[in-house]
Amino acid sequence: MQTVKNSRIIFLTLILSSFSSFCFAQTIANPQPRAIQTAVPILRFSPDSRGSAMGNAATAISPDVNATFWNPSKLTFLEKEWNFGGSYSPVFRRLTNDMWFSYFSAAKKLNEKQSIAISSRYFEKGEISVINQRNTLLGYDFTLDGTFAQKISDKLSVAGTFRYIRSKEIFFESSTTYITSTQNVGAVDVSMFYKTDFTINEKQVDWTFGANVSNIGSPILYRANISEYLPANLAIGTAFNHHLNKNNSLTVAFDVNKLLVPTPNPSNPNPQKPVMSSIFSSFSDAPNGFREEMQELILSLGTEYSYKNILKLRGGYHQESRNKGNNRYFTFGAGVQRKALALNTSFIKATNNLSFDETFQVSLICAFGAKNESL
Repeated sequence: MQTVKNSRIIFLTLILSSFSSFCFAQTIANPQPRAIQTAVPILRFSPDSRGSAMGNAATAISPDVNATFWNPSKLTFLEKEWNFGGSYSPVFRRLTNDMWFSYFSAAKKLNEKQSIAISSRYFEKGEISVINQRNTLLGYDFTLDGTFAQKISDKLSVAGTFRYIRSKEIFFESSTTYITSTQNVGAVDVSMFYKTDFTINEKQVDWTFGANVSNIGSPILYRANISEYLPANLAIGTAFNHHLNKNNSLTVAFDVNKLLVPTPNPSNPNPQKPVMSSIFSSFSDAPNGFREEMQELILSLGTEYSYKNILKLRGGYHQESRNKGNNRYFTFGAGVQRKALALNTSFIKATNNLSFDETFQVSLICAFGAKNESL
């Protein structure tokens, strides 16, 4: 085996270890007791600047092409026939400059009630330097998704997504040796979205509600006798979009997330439950009972102000329990939309010492073609 520089090994091992404990770009330098860890945590990384800028409260906000991540059932409510999106983020830029994340999505409305979409994400984990001056790739995560969305009524839609996942990891057995493991697995998402409106003081208010169960799939066996669950997750969200006047509107959104994987238990550190059994038992398996189960809820609050549907200003707050990761941060962002193009940015400012503090993200969306009602 090649001899690896000890300081570089320790540094990168700490990063990847903390990275595996986050949910939705949630990594901490010192994991708290019973923080839930999963395989391929990039599956919960916010893929676009709009949702990220709103504290990750995007399950029920108005649809765009990045609904492929947040809630694919929203795709039937897209206004344009063709929709494309791309995002980029230099992950952990405060610690290293060779980790980055990208996301691509495309959606097409087949008709007024049906939409299809594909999306893909890639996370580059960087390289390590070895004594003989060669570089060794730490690994990567890659996914490819296919989605079909169907309207059940004018107000309700559902969707199903199939996901292919390829994950390459490097595990350090000691300060001088390491092994490489590459795994290929599949997963599915099931989602729903409901939209209606009402008036307050003669002003229209759009109310939306959404739910998405994502990443339902078999555990990944990276090493013999050591398997890790995919980050199966339940997201429930609601949003209110208040049309203040002809030119101004304000959206307030709230999301609750719950990882559907076993809670770490000292008496059973490596549970081997079947997938569906682990999902249902995740609501009642916390060693400290109901109180600990409630601590596993991840809360997000976001707002979006729109002027003439051209200028967008966004903000939000994301919170986890101190015993379940303690990822707490404010988010900020802005967007500009002109005709077929929209450019969005976001920025994270943590309230504690998080590895991804001051992470920024840039997203570009292109939408064109017939309006929804004319398809």
